[in-house]
Amino acid sequence: MFVYGYALTVLPDEIFEASVVHDILKLKHRHLFRVLGTYAPSGRMIFTIAPIAETVQLETAYKGKPCTIIIEKSTETQTALNR
Repeated sequence: MFVYGYALTVLPDEIFEASVVHDILKLKHRHLFRVLGTYAPSGRMIFTIAPIAETVQLETAYKGKPCTIIIEKSTETQTALNR
């Protein structure tokens, strides 16, 4: 089994605090699950169990302010998990 990691960017960058990013991701969980499948965010990374086909960019709002979630395909890393 493999785990794929990608750079996670939330713009504007000044809102990039872990708890805020997790709140934003919770708001868009259903959409992200449809696009990514099972995923787990960690700091400025997001991990999936399947590779993504292309960069994911999602426009949303948090507390009335627009923001963008970007998961960059070009930053893909792959790690094998041992059982």
